[in-house]
Amino acid sequence: MDKLQVTLVAVKKYYFWALTGLLLVVALGFWFMVTDNLAAQYDKREKTLKSELSSMKTIAYEANPPNEKVIEAHKKRHGELYDKVFHAWEKLYQQQDAKNPWPSVLGDDTVKKIKALRPDEDIDPTLCAHYQNVIQKHFPTLFQLVDLREKRKGIVDWDPADVARLTRRFMWPVVPSTLEVRLAQEDLWVYEALLRIIKNTNEGYTANYNAPVSRIEALQIGRDVKFSSAEGESAGQQTGGSGQGSSDDSGRNLKSYRYVNEKGVPLGPDDVQPFFEFKMMPVRLKLRMDQSKINKLMAQCANSNMPVEVRRVRLTAIERESAMPTTGGAGESSSTTSATSSGDTTTGRSDTTVKDDARATSDVDIEIQGIIYIYNPPARDKLGTGALGEQLGMVQPEAPAPANVSAAAPATPVPGSAGAAAPPPAATGGLPAPAVPAAAAPPTPALAPPRGPK
Repeated sequence: MDKLQVTLVAVKKYYFWALTGLLLVVALGFWFMVTDNLAAQYDKREKTLKSELSSMKTIAYEANPPNEKVIEAHKKRHGELYDKVFHAWEKLYQQQDAKNPWPSVLGDDTVKKIKALRPDEDIDPTLCAHYQNVIQKHFPTLFQLVDLREKRKGIVDWDPADVARLTRRFMWPVVPSTLEVRLAQEDLWVYEALLRIIKNTNEGYTANYNAPVSRIEALQIGRDVKFSSAEGESAGQQTGGSGQGSSDDSGRNLKSYRYVNEKGVPLGPDDVQPFFEFKMMPVRLKLRMDQSKINKLMAQCANSNMPVEVRRVRLTAIERESAMPTTGGAGESSSTTSATSSGDTTTGRSDTTVKDDARATSDVDIEIQGIIYIYNPPARDKLGTGALGEQLGMVQPEAPAPANVSAAAPATPVPGSAGAAAPPPAATGGLPAPAVPAAAAPPTPALAPPRGPK
């Protein structure tokens, strides 16, 4: 107890200095805490001010700094562009639909019933059976497009094996399904578009010996095409077209490797089309033609009602077995050949022989690989969608579409009209539209040198 009293006396004697030291420690701690908080606030404020200053400098140096009015104007313009692109899509689809009717052999009643259905609606099995039974009767009309040469009458020769392969494409062992009928009809429209290209190239010519395209070696579409893309060789599935499957085939199998993406790579069963506005189908034409008329053929590819984007052109000189020069009157010269464009042989000299010989010196075998564009029915809410649209983050405009979009002026010239260049496929609201060769300046491939008499 005495010791405690001694201690209290000592503390009482020096309590001022002890209290002063304690207060100093507390004050220093409070000071450090406050200054640290102020430093953090200072750093935060400094960063904010620098960011705002940078933004102000950016705006100050812009010719037209954005503001609410500018933003609203951009949104309005964005909506207007969407409307114009959608209108172009409508026009292109309407033109394609008008130029690709269902075959008349089906009968008006059948065609009316099918066209009344939406693209996703099932076709009545009786109508599918009717299509199966009568579609073969349409092929004479199909072949008349190019004036198929038979028994030396007509303009264009066509390899019989390729003709047989095409017709087998539209034969089914059982009644085809709705999907098989729709895909078969799409195939038929594509074949007609390719034949129409050849027909238009031969416009104004009346015989095999002088027509620009004298022979069709092969016409291949869809999965039959071994397509060469920028990514390399992409082998198509050599299993034939939609008509070679049975009614038990699933839609996955029917559509597999039928179309390609923007790089020319075949799309598998689970792949999404890059553009919703149109499908891209690979095509291959192997022809024998006058090399001086290749530009005309390319222009017709661009002007087709189903535009064809040419991706690859390959020329091969025709090998002749023999050539014997013969001198004619007034310095004329000609040669007999054992192979002509039609595969016939000539034993005597005549006007026809001279024409065939002259033609043989300029003919080449040409192989064209490309993509044909098939427009889908327009849907305003689907504009700019598809795999590529999603990849680019395309969004629909905020402003609602006008009630009467179809009343606007055409945004693109009508294909085939006087003075109108071939329109590319509809742009997809900011997406890059596929390049289609212009009719005014078609690509000019390197021509094979003609082989004439020495």
